[in-house]
Amino acid sequence: MKKFILKTLIFILIIISFKTLLITSVLGNLPEIGYGFFLGENNKKNKIVIVGSSNARHNFDYDLLNMKLNNHSVIGVTINEPSGLYVLWYKLKKLNLTKNDIVVFALPYSLYSEDKFLPITSSQKLLSLNLIKSSFNEFKKETSINLLNIKFSNIKNALKTIELEKRYTIYENKFFGYTKKIDSLYLNCYSNEEDNFFINDKWSVFNSKAILKFNDILNKKNNPEFFFRFPVLMENQFELNKSKILFLEKNLNFINSVESAIFERNYFYDQWYHLNFCGAQQNSLNLIEEITPFIENKNLTKP
Repeated sequence: MKKFILKTLIFILIIISFKTLLITSVLGNLPEIGYGFFLGENNKKNKIVIVGSSNARHNFDYDLLNMKLNNHSVIGVTINEPSGLYVLWYKLKKLNLTKNDIVVFALPYSLYSEDKFLPITSSQKLLSLNLIKSSFNEFKKETSINLLNIKFSNIKNALKTIELEKRYTIYENKFFGYTKKIDSLYLNCYSNEEDNFFINDKWSVFNSKAILKFNDILNKKNNPEFFFRFPVLMENQFELNKSKILFLEKNLNFINSVESAIFERNYFYDQWYHLNFCGAQQNSLNLIEEITPFIENKNLTKP
């Protein structure tokens, strides 16, 4: 019996040591990076911030938003989708927002899923050691689970980070206006004819506990006012998880509906979640209509 217990303990120790080595290797390999530029402008006291992945870059006309919502600076916070949800929160905090500001999370459906909170094993991630530390301070359980999920089979991806463009280093925390204005196809409302617009989120594993905890952090005293917005979909080109949608509508403060975010094909650009300029203008007008009542209410309740 003693030999069996000893062998079991040795086996457990080997597993723990191996897992510790994997995690240490990954964390030690993460570069210290910046998180790049912000979209829009930052020259007014009050701000409206749109947070999302590449959809936040394609789907909003920041010039139009800043012109129509002229008492606010409208800012876009964006990082590639494979980097996950927490990285957006990490970057958003760099703006040092106040309770007078408004934040709209326009997240892809995938970022509400369990494997996209802190996707340490994604080869296309933009994660740093400081970000992991910050995540652990706020989401100890979720961060630990993601780190413990590192396996030998995905260590190669976990050790990778994408090659950083200049905008993520020398342009740290700069404001770049509306970056899609240099894309002539986009501006001419081009729509790709290929079939790469379908979104299948029917079987995604929803990260309900982390989302509720995330929402609690958002709603702390003196934080900005936070809203959520369902992302754009092409008509007849999606299949969603109905229980996930019901949960989101019940527990998060959405300003639109799934149905109101459905666009015709001619409004889309090159892939799912990406509108062309005509689509971005219409989507921006929709956002203005959705957010205006909350802005007016905020003004009425100011001391």
